[in-house]
Amino acid sequence: MKKIITLLLPCFLRFLSVEAQTTGQISGKVVDEKHIAVMYGAVSLVRAIDSVQVKSAITTEKGEFKFLNLSEGTYLIAVEWMGYQKNLNGPFKISSENRLLSIPQIVILPATKQLNTVSIIGQKPLIERKNNLLIMNVANSTLAAGSTALEILAKAPGVSIDNDGNISFRGKPGVNVMIDGKLTYLSATQLANLLRTTDGNSIQTIEFMTNPSSKYDAAGTGGLINIKLKKNTNYGTNGTLTAGSGYGNYYKSNAGVSLNHRSKDINLFGNYNFSNLKEYEDLDIKRSTSSSNDRTYFDQQGRDISIRKNNSYKAGMDYYLGDRNIIGFAMSGYINHLDANNNINTLISNRPGAVDSSVTATNLGKGKYTSQTYNLNYKVYWILPDRN
Repeated sequence: MKKIITLLLPCFLRFLSVEAQTTGQISGKVVDEKHIAVMYGAVSLVRAIDSVQVKSAITTEKGEFKFLNLSEGTYLIAVEWMGYQKNLNGPFKISSENRLLSIPQIVILPATKQLNTVSIIGQKPLIERKNNLLIMNVANSTLAAGSTALEILAKAPGVSIDNDGNISFRGKPGVNVMIDGKLTYLSATQLANLLRTTDGNSIQTIEFMTNPSSKYDAAGTGGLINIKLKKNTNYGTNGTLTAGSGYGNYYKSNAGVSLNHRSKDINLFGNYNFSNLKEYEDLDIKRSTSSSNDRTYFDQQGRDISIRKNNSYKAGMDYYLGDRNIIGFAMSGYINHLDANNNINTLISNRPGAVDSSVTATNLGKGKYTSQTYNLNYKVYWILPDRN
């Protein structure tokens, strides 16, 4: 029985690693200068060491917010609200001794106004709320640089993604995901692969709906997420070229090209994105099992290294039948490759601190994921009569 348990343990490492790394939560409340609760304010959690955004949230009607499943580390909290100064607070430290952190009340102040001169600067906030719609303005934000759609989505308020790619919104599974207003009709694994190949620089906004209207498919029970990609509507031939790279413990790089040609009657478009990412997960787990009067201790240490090479593409055409009618065709797809190397060392003993035996395992894996989608659409733009 002990041998079976020992051999099966590496199979669960990827699932256990997430549980081992998440330790705590930070909660708080935001008020204005009159100590009135700030409703639907944008709150961001960033790492203090490099200012990388980890999560985001929207304050409730009572001005409260909460960040769950946080790894050990030191964080800063940024608060943004229309007409008020951006507020940065911290640092706040999460550790094994301090897992549940309730921070002091955050007070934000009105933005100062200068009456002598008039300067109008338009910049959309990262997160805004319109009626039943929560909008994340990804374009031109720090989230887009070097990130995939899956990584950006994981930082959105109320969104959580497990190791299998299942997306939950505000704790509810069964979320419908759309791209440019069209349902993907993909499994959780296929959708995760598609989002991994979607470059963050190609995203304009992400919309979140908890109670979609009747015009949307009612198959999902956890709400609806609509990812809107950037569109170029300029006449003539134009395009963009993007490239980026980074290095932490390992490297990552990405590149993309987008081309567009539009005349009076026709619009041709296409894009291609590539990313090359080497990442790792470290695991340190201590476990024990008992049977009758015998207890066995397991001390596991391992590193899972994976290399992902993702390719995504899209091409299509829109034909304008007058001013209010458009017929279009689009083809999109992806080709992803995965190489994984998981090295595990397990020390076994009948008492803590002693080693009776050890098991060393190397698990190699290769994967290839492909998908191709075709879409034919017809759009009609209605103009409402003037009632004046």
